[in-house]
Amino acid sequence: MLLLIASAVAGSVFLTMSEPSEIDVGGNWVRVFAGDGGWHVTNAGGGAYNYAWMSDSLEVDRATRTTLTERTNLLDHGLAACPDGTFLHFASATTDPTNPDDTIYSFRYDGSFAPMYSAIVAEADPNGTNMDPPAVCASWIQAVGHMTVMPLDTFVLVHVDDTLTVLGRSVLEEAGEAPGGGLYADDDHLWAVGSLDRHWSGLHVSQYDTNLQLEGVWDVDVAPPGQTAYWYQKVDKVGDCFIVAHMMREDGLMWAAQTGNAYLTAFDADWKLIDQLAITAVAAPKGAFYPWFDRKEDQLVVSYHAEEAGAEFNAAVTVTIDLDLCESTEPVDTGDTGEPDDTGETGVPDDTGDSGDPLDSGDSGDSGDSADTAPAIGDPPDDCGCNTTAAGAPGLLLPLVALARRRRARA
Repeated sequence: MLLLIASAVAGSVFLTMSEPSEIDVGGNWVRVFAGDGGWHVTNAGGGAYNYAWMSDSLEVDRATRTTLTERTNLLDHGLAACPDGTFLHFASATTDPTNPDDTIYSFRYDGSFAPMYSAIVAEADPNGTNMDPPAVCASWIQAVGHMTVMPLDTFVLVHVDDTLTVLGRSVLEEAGEAPGGGLYADDDHLWAVGSLDRHWSGLHVSQYDTNLQLEGVWDVDVAPPGQTAYWYQKVDKVGDCFIVAHMMREDGLMWAAQTGNAYLTAFDADWKLIDQLAITAVAAPKGAFYPWFDRKEDQLVVSYHAEEAGAEFNAAVTVTIDLDLCESTEPVDTGDTGEPDDTGETGVPDDTGDSGDPLDSGDSGDSGDSADTAPAIGDPPDDCGCNTTAAGAPGLLLPLVALARRRRARA
């Protein structure tokens, strides 16, 4: 049984946190999106991707459950809400067993999550590392990120239009890892947020203008000594703050694949850590995974997967957090306050890809477990594939640790 422990008081950004609430969906990759009078909930199961409506009281309406995708070989997922009210979805798949996650598919849903289009971004691509694909959708950019094999570890954006036609590709100069990373864009900038390298060597942030020219980079200490932070797939900006959902775990323990504990961390506009909240507190070998959040005004709903050590089920869980809207912030530690450097250009979008065809909505159906295989347990792997069975537990407020931000020196 899941532990239900409430954190009453948090820091300067995360004010209160509710008890965890298990929600009535199966599978994994649960994502919540704010809607009128409730929340859209999506989740993976049985190689497909599914939808349900959840009330503001966090009750799932089982009558609304439906399958969004006709494909049943989907592995990892990246979703983004678009300014026009639609939703953009990318998913990886494996078509060649010797080259895992060699394919990316795309899907677009309307404001009620009715399927509109589906397409192929890349299929059987021997040069792509497509696991845990980050997605972004803003007024000037709609894209998915992945890493290339050659040139080694290059972060590439694949751009699509409203019908999912592939428009071209761009290289993000000095970006961190795409797998398990996050993308966020406003009307003027794009931020790529992820691990510095495939060994989870800290949080790396790169900022670009609307021509995808590099404007600045930061390396940020997120984890206290003896812990490792990773999997920063949800990023949002609230007032003057950036909020990132990510994972963190104690070093030296035998965690199951890439599980650990779910966290929220808030940064000011210069990427100085100002608040941090532990969403779960689960002992190895199991843990939580797939943290995500969305916001309604000053309230966040955080979704994640949790499993008590020794349990046989994989539970989808939410907590509700009262939020300061970050109209002004003060950093935890002064650190280096230098402005990020300007310079650098990215590749120009090149060849086009497949266009999407309209898609009828999928049949209703319950979801199951993801079909992909988790990496071996132990220390952080060389490659970040995040299709795992998660574990989880209570809500717990982490005492804030003062951590310094380092601005990355550039030649």
